[in-house]
Order: sequence, then structure tokens, then C-alpha cells
Amino acid sequence: MHQRFDRRFATYCGPSPDKRPAPCIAALERHQKLLAEGRADESDLPLASEFIRAAVQWINEEYNIRTKDVEGMEDPTPDEAFEKYRWSEQQPPPAPHILAALLAEREQRSIREGSIEILSRRYVGVDDASRKALHDHSGTKKKYTVAFDYPDADCLAVMDDDGYIFAFAEPETLLKLSKDAATQNAIGASMRERKHRYHETRSQLNELSKREFSTGYVRQNDQMLQIGRLPIDISQVTVHRPRLAPPTTEPENRLVPGQAADRLVERIRRDR
Repeated sequence: MHQRFDRRFATYCGPSPDKRPAPCIAALERHQKLLAEGRADESDLPLASEFIRAAVQWINEEYNIRTKDVEGMEDPTPDEAFEKYRWSEQQPPPAPHILAALLAEREQRSIREGSIEILSRRYVGVDDASRKALHDHSGTKKKYTVAFDYPDADCLAVMDDDGYIFAFAEPETLLKLSKDAATQNAIGASMRERKHRYHETRSQLNELSKREFSTGYVRQNDQMLQIGRLPIDISQVTVHRPRLAPPTTEPENRLVPGQAADRLVERIRRDR
């Protein structure tokens, strides 16, 4: 660790204080002056978070996958030796989807704009598959189960009603309220991601419509339009006003021109 990783930093302090290199002593003195002047960001000493991330990357991507020049370990790498000589009574670590299902803390949350708000933070998908899944489940009032661990809330699992995990989420990176290049690039990337998801969903819907039409499927609205264009016999169609049957006999009081006066005279005579 000291020989292959720590020495890569200019501020490496050596295995003991009496063996501290001269460059490290100079870097520490400069660091103290910068702290007194409020200019700690100009120091050569790395942040603890930066050192930890670099150490994790070096262990996983370099140390664990390379053969060591150690007696008895010439052939296998640390990863291979760990798997080969694993303690028989020790169970292997569970897969992420199984581990998430075993977590104790679960809450119901809605998905809006491809993200989830929980623990006073906004979470987004960790990879392209998770971001797509969260986008596809957005826009509804339905709530999904979110499994997480309070001490390690940097990653949470999103499950459906059957307990199936369809996405993993991580805290969204907060952007500065400034117009610097990094912030503008991050905003542009976010907008491109949303636009890409929108066009992807639109393409899927169009492809689905094409497949439906190719199989001869006709939607109900189209069926009604087709029926409306066909000739329909409306003789038996019910209307609000009842139809009156045409008279079968000629009415008794029907008069031809000139008969009204003669019948009036006859009725007067008959009444007398």
C-alpha cells in the first residue's frame, strides 16, 4: 500500500515521522500558511474524500486483479485467492437485488420526472437501465416501494407491487446557481437526457401502433367511424316524435268544393 499507492502523492509522509521526506515537510508548512490566510483550496494536500475514492479505485482496479511477488502467492491474484481459499462456513455476499430486498426500511413514494424524493433528497437512476425504468414509471399517482438503509442511503432500490426491483437510484448531484461551464454542461446533459427519453417513448408508441395495424387490429374509434360511413336503414330507427299511421278510410266530413252550403241548408231544415 505504501510503496505502490501512497508514494504517488507528493505529500507522502513516509512510514514514520523521523523518515518523513523533505517535500512532505515543505508541503505541510505551505499548508499551514494557506490555512491561516483562508486559502486552503490552494493546498497540495488532497482532501480525505479524494484520497478515499482514489484508494478504493486502486484496490479494486489494480491491486486485486494483479499477481503479487509474494512467496506462496505468485500465481493467483488477490481476487482469485480469496475465492479459492474462502472459509467454507462463510456465505458469499448476496447480490445487490437480494440485499436490497432484505433491507428493513421501506417507504412508498411516487415517481415524478424520472426521480424519487425521499430523505429530503432527490434520487435518480444509477445507470441507463434504471433511468429508463424510472422514466417509464413516471407521470402516475401510483406509489412504489423504496427499500433503503439509513446508514447507507447513497443507493436505494425501487420495487413494484410484486417485490421485483426494476431500478436502483442514487442522490442527484446538486448544481451551483452559476453560469460556469461545468454547471451549464450538467444542465445541458440533463435536458438532453429528458429529450432522449421523450423521443424514445414516442418511437415505442409509434412502433406499437404499426404492429397493431399490421395484425388487422382496428381501434374502437375507427370501428365507429367505419360503421358511420356504411348505408344504414333508418326506417326502424326510433325517434322522439311517434309516427302516425296513414288513414285507411276516407274521412266522413270530407267535402268537395260546393257541398258545404247545400249540407248547411239540409241540416237547418232537419232541425226544424
